[in-house]
Amino acid sequence: MKGVKYTTSIGRFAARTIPLVGWAILAYDVGSIIYHTQTEYDKIVNE
Repeated sequence: MKGVKYTTSIGRFAARTIPLVGWAILAYDVGSIIYHTQTEYDKIVNE
């Protein structure tokens, strides 16, 4: 594992060692943000 730096976060370690895990976490976060934003917007508009 040449080039991997020390970190105290498991998420950062996984993202640095396994790039696909990092991309999957990013995609999940983006999807979650979009979903929550849309549901909150719909609640405001439909009141």
